[in-house]
Amino acid sequence: MSQSQTTVAVAGLSDSPFSLLDLGVDPLGQIDLMTVLLEPGHWIVWGLLFCAMAGLCVYVARRLQDSLRARRARLADAGRQDGRELAPTAAGPLTARSMARLYDGDQTFAEYAPLLIGLAASAVWPWLMERWPLVAQALALVAVIGVLSAVMRGRRSAGQITQSWSLGFFAGWVWLSGCAALARFLQDQTGASATTCTILAILVCAGGTFAIQLHLGRNTGFSVAVIWGLIAIAAATIFVNAVFATVAVLCIAYIALGLVRATT
Repeated sequence: MSQSQTTVAVAGLSDSPFSLLDLGVDPLGQIDLMTVLLEPGHWIVWGLLFCAMAGLCVYVARRLQDSLRARRARLADAGRQDGRELAPTAAGPLTARSMARLYDGDQTFAEYAPLLIGLAASAVWPWLMERWPLVAQALALVAVIGVLSAVMRGRRSAGQITQSWSLGFFAGWVWLSGCAALARFLQDQTGASATTCTILAILVCAGGTFAIQLHLGRNTGFSVAVIWGLIAIAAATIFVNAVFATVAVLCIAYIALGLVRATT
């Protein structure tokens, strides 16, 4: 009877507007990161998911725009009939041929392969976690490596390599999802408590984010997405398990330190 009253009392905290128990936290304080990130139960995580998908769409739109520009440049160059070799770009304004040469190599499979492989893996592994956890974890790792490789390589357009903030934000969500898969995998394979596995995954997430952000420099989208996800975790557990909330807040501060260091 006492246990039942305690459960009801803890569950009653969900009446607070700041309590997000529907994110994937049970009344005993256990948290499932995969449920938090892949089965959104609150507008905070829905917002993160929406912005991640929007970031990917923005990146795809820009790549399509680059492809259209390259096609127009090649068509303009093919329309020349005299066949003369044009002066280099430094000798005057851009010409059709010089512009077409700038886009050479931009629209190749090798340029898109890491991102495409990462997207395919990230779309498959959540469905395999229950029945084939080893395969799911391997695909989650492939997804993280593929998307992060695309972010670190940068966006190549007309001979210029720039960092994509929108793709960086999407990569942050993929990184969070990969860390959630790690927590579930450790719990299933080692038999350790959910608390231990979740905290370990959060620490790995924070440490990896710090290192990756130093490499990305001023492309802050990656860290912003991770911080957003950690805020959701802290909010989900603040009333039922202070350990999770404390670790998440400390990791946010650590990532913010790396963010400041990378941008200054």
